[in-house]
Amino acid sequence: MNKHSRRLVLILVVLLLLALLAVLLVRCRGQRTAIVAGEAPKAAPAGVPTSASPASAALPPESLAPATLQIPGHVTAGASFDVAWTGPDNPGDFITIVRADAPPAHYENRTETRHGSPLALLAPMETGAFEVRYVTAQYH
Repeated sequence: MNKHSRRLVLILVVLLLLALLAVLLVRCRGQRTAIVAGEAPKAAPAGVPTSASPASAALPPESLAPATLQIPGHVTAGASFDVAWTGPDNPGDFITIVRADAPPAHYENRTETRHGSPLALLAPMETGAFEVRYVTAQYH
């Protein structure tokens, strides 16, 4: 195997490992709930416990208070922009920008709310319809 072939195999292995890691992260974060500005928070689905588990007993209860977002009407692709927000500010909550048709558990560029309001968010390099979401963490 020549040097070029070994490098190609190494790149493929690294890409496969990154894909596996991405799948694992999505599965771990799949229990988050998105609260989009202007919408009321959704109740937990039937059968999902709403009280803290013994493992998270030391954590404060999560607040599902409404969130508000103030964003510019248009943002240049790849530019940083400010998002003023109000919301529960639970540990792990964040603001994200995603395509308008993205599922609730999907996020891309994000900044945790612990950094205060306003916070800076980076617009994707692609053009199109995007929305900014306040995402609250849920304790399991």
